[in-house]
Amino acid sequence: MIYPAKIAYYRVLYHLHHLLLHQNTSSPVIISGTTRGGTTWLMEQLYHKDMQVIWEPTKYETITRHCGETFAKALGVIPYIPENAVWDEAFAYFGQLLSGGIAEGINSTSHPLLLSNPFAKNRLLMKCCNINLLLPWLCRNFNIRPILLVRSPFAVIASQLRHPGFREIGTTHNLFALNQSKYQDIFLRYEAPIKAIRTQTEMLANWWAIQHVELLRCPEEERKWEVVYYEDLFEDTEVWINRLYDKYSISNQFDKHRSERPSSTSYFFIADSLKSEVSDRNQLNPGLISEVRNVMSQYNISRYS
Repeated sequence: MIYPAKIAYYRVLYHLHHLLLHQNTSSPVIISGTTRGGTTWLMEQLYHKDMQVIWEPTKYETITRHCGETFAKALGVIPYIPENAVWDEAFAYFGQLLSGGIAEGINSTSHPLLLSNPFAKNRLLMKCCNINLLLPWLCRNFNIRPILLVRSPFAVIASQLRHPGFREIGTTHNLFALNQSKYQDIFLRYEAPIKAIRTQTEMLANWWAIQHVELLRCPEEERKWEVVYYEDLFEDTEVWINRLYDKYSISNQFDKHRSERPSSTSYFFIADSLKSEVSDRNQLNPGLISEVRNVMSQYNISRYS
């Protein structure tokens, strides 16, 4: 009975916080990546007690709850807005979101870091698994520098294939067929590999590729987002975490024990622990590795092809 009461208490507290319009004016820390890509783990490393966690605010179901299905469908199952697009409704929504004006829904599945007093927070820490394709537009319209966490597609897909939540993706659910977004140009540019999808692994590989191809192709000096490779974090965790603390003015000290723990979403296996980098990749047999490499080559992603 204690935990349900705790959830109810924080649900009321967040509701009051939203009604009183306590908004954050400091620049938010935004972590962008893919599902099973380590974003939860990185969020937990960067978290400071003064930060308000914003958990997956651009999931289709969340957008539908806040803005209705019409806007959610226009944004897309794979959310995308071209960098130079003018879309007033999206600008208004993300302006609210990035200032803390969108109420956080608290329930029994909420991340533990959400269960703290929102009135004591002065900065947002936003974690998203599906906004990669929004980054150029977001950075053009708002004063932000998101962290793009890039994890090897081999490790990501191996982790996805072992996770119960992905059983229907690429089997009964074709993500690209479900996607009926307002803007379709990027999906049309990569129509050939998307139309060639025949297996679940190819579906997941295309999903990974479409979310990274143009962001990684952008010249480093022109990027308005900070690219962090999961493999680098794995090799030299303390250096990279301290570098992010410094770059984003986060008053934390590196905690080796915390960094070695898997994330709180690793219910079934240690999928978000940095130590799983090699073991995850080894879960793919040579045939599946070949499928992933073939898709990466079709997108000209040389690092992984």
